[in-house]
Amino acid sequence: MAVSKFGFPRWNFQYEIDGATTLDPVKDYNLLRRIAGRKKLFMDPLCASGFLKGKHVLDLGSNAGYWSYVALTEGGAAHVTGIEASPEITRQAEFVFKAKGIDRSSYTFSCRGAYGFLEETTEPFDAILCLGFFYHIHDPFQLLRLMHKAVRDFVVIDTIVHKSDDALISVRPVIKGKATVEEAAMSLELVSSRKAIFWMAEETGYREARLLTDQYEKISSMWDYIAGQRECLVLSKERPVHTVWRNAVDPSYLTIPEDFRKYGYFPEMHRKGGRADAIS
Repeated sequence: MAVSKFGFPRWNFQYEIDGATTLDPVKDYNLLRRIAGRKKLFMDPLCASGFLKGKHVLDLGSNAGYWSYVALTEGGAAHVTGIEASPEITRQAEFVFKAKGIDRSSYTFSCRGAYGFLEETTEPFDAILCLGFFYHIHDPFQLLRLMHKAVRDFVVIDTIVHKSDDALISVRPVIKGKATVEEAAMSLELVSSRKAIFWMAEETGYREARLLTDQYEKISSMWDYIAGQRECLVLSKERPVHTVWRNAVDPSYLTIPEDFRKYGYFPEMHRKGGRADAIS
């Protein structure tokens, strides 16, 4: 059957509704392979572990609810809460879940800013999904702090990263016309290096931080993962990451105190390459 858009001009994820699909198997072939590759990296191990059964999940930047849908239907989550900045995409998620016959008591989608929601919520979530969202924000440290307050066990972050061995954050302009609300409405975004995320996680009290790895197929749609420009990290508040993700590895960065003892203050001021080139 020909692809139906169901009244929406664009879809970023694949659903089958009433015998039709939201994405075209031919036209959207690379996108479909990318979705499958990302799912294999972080969601399949999470669902297969059984951790999500009966749990409450927060999906930040939930888009059309695809990862929430996977958490419910494949992971057995009891409830998912999706937070999305775009009103149209929030309506899209509501449309999908209603069309798929998902029990209305098992999900909530809200169009609002992530910072405001996390500051106000009193519900502890067992897991927080931050997938394709972390690089769209203006205060990564604050987001990590607020997520730590709101989570019981795991925060999963799939994000563009700055390819530096130093703990740094790069400022970049937001594409004009981007739909934003509340605190996210600014003209700049911050892109963190992997080490910066790990150090901020350490500072905000997470027990451990691990990198998820996979043998990616050599396909164009996964180019950024293959090149190390996009990665998935799992932060744990209580439970060890390896008990859920067998594909988790420890990059073995120095802790903040260890780095200070080795390099002292501001090695970036003395050598162009920062800590990567600093003389110990």
